[in-house]
Parts: sequence; C-alpha cells; structure tokens
Amino acid sequence: MRLILTILLIGLFKADAQMVINASAPYRPLGGFSGLLDQYSGAAAAYSLRKLDKDYTGAAIRVRKDTTGQPESDIGFTASGDLDTASLKSFLNARSGFITTWYDQSTNARNATQATQALQPRIALTGVIDRVNTKPAIFYNGSYRLVHPSGNSNNYDFYYVLNTTDNSYIFHNSSISSNHFGYAATQSNTSTTIRQNYGTPTLYVNSTLRTPANRNDVYSYANNITSLWSIINTNISTIEWANINIGFFATSSAFNYTGYVCEYIGYSTSNSSNRTAIETNINNYYSIY
Repeated sequence: MRLILTILLIGLFKADAQMVINASAPYRPLGGFSGLLDQYSGAAAAYSLRKLDKDYTGAAIRVRKDTTGQPESDIGFTASGDLDTASLKSFLNARSGFITTWYDQSTNARNATQATQALQPRIALTGVIDRVNTKPAIFYNGSYRLVHPSGNSNNYDFYYVLNTTDNSYIFHNSSISSNHFGYAATQSNTSTTIRQNYGTPTLYVNSTLRTPANRNDVYSYANNITSLWSIINTNISTIEWANINIGFFATSSAFNYTGYVCEYIGYSTSNSSNRTAIETNINNYYSIY
C-alpha cells in the first residue's frame, strides 16, 4: 500500500500537478466554490437564500419561530451553498417561521430587517418550508415587508427572482424619497403609469427585453410563474437607496406585493455589459427559463 502511494505521489510531482485535499475524512478534493458576487463584484446589497460569495461567513436569514417566547435563530448555508433547510426545520420543529433579518451578503452590511412581528415575511408554514420551483423562498402576503437601512444615491441595476400570486405588486420602494421606482402590475388594467415616480429603467424578464405598454402587460410577464427580472438603470439619474421596502409600496395600498422572493441583488455601478452572464448564473441555480 505504501509503495502504491509513493508511486502515485511521484507521478503527480513529475506532471507538475497540484492536489488539495481535506485534512480530515472524508479525504476528497476541495471544490473551488465561486458565487455570483465572486464573479461579478460591486453589489450595493445582495439578499439570497443561496450563498453568493465564497468569503461571506454570515447567515442567510434570521428566523423567528412562532411559538411561546418567539425564539429566533440565524440560519446559514450548507457546504454547497444552499440554504441549510435541515437546520431550519430542526429549529422550527413543525412551527411556522418568519424573517426578522435578511442578511446582506455584500460588503456593505445593508441588512433588511423587520421588528414588527405582524409585518415579517414568512419562510415556513407549520414546519413546511415555502418553496418556488423546489427552492426555498420568502413569502409576502401584501402586508409583509422588510426595510433596508439608509444608504446613498447611485445608479443601480436590480435582479430579482420572484413568483407573484397577486394581480398587483411593486418590487421595492423608498418611503422617504421621490427618487425610487418599481413596476406596478394589475390584471386587465390599461394604466400606462407602470413605473412609480422615477426614471425609465429597462426591463428584462427571463433575459428577454420587455417594453410594457400598461400595467396588464407587466402583470402578464410574471403572474404565477417563477421569473427573473433584471431592471437595468443605465443612463438615468441616480436612485436614492434609503429605507427601501421589499414587498410594500409606502404611499399606496394598491401595489403591495403578494408572492415569493428568492433572491434580490442591487449593483451600485452599472453591470449592463454583464447582464446576460449574471442572468445565466441565476438561471443555472433556479432553473427558471
């Protein structure tokens, strides 16, 4: 056995090969995990139920268990970068779970939080994890919302993985500034006011350019299907990143979001040239289109 191992090692050295293995069992080559943010840096904030950066060491979400005492627990990732659903189920023990914090995986620590229990979006119902297309997802009921801390003004590109179950929604909204935007959608609604208050971003749905003429068009792009929305803001004025709500439109109850969100990433500098590659990375994980 020792002779065989010696021969193998000599062969590796002669071929100038390098092999890195775990220091303890099981003795397997270490994979080179590379997340979306490793490949495309510059995110202003990045929220996901998968790991996005190999160097990120924090949790994915903080969850409140709906039971006596309302205990909370951070839920992280598996070695392969998926949400640690085994730990989540163990913590919940057949109870419902709600998000108190969706951690920002960028370097900016813009964690999205919600202290009010009645407004916290759901991750599991009576122990059953909310999912979209087999992947864990955060559910918004039209009242739930998460709020970012204050940030700065910049030119942002946004990428969302979502599944809407309602006929009107807006993706995010700043409650204190007019410098925000979002796409409003309503079934059979011919209103041409499809963006709220600011800018004229370009919309791609499942990597296809969309030019909605009214709110019904926007609704038809994503109703009851898992979809990837890329909102590219190149060549428009800056958007204020301040107290942005995920899932709730502060000035109108008509546009509160009902549905699921798996991932939401905002880039602080335009990544328009990388849009297709970013979308491919996202689609490869979520199998959307």
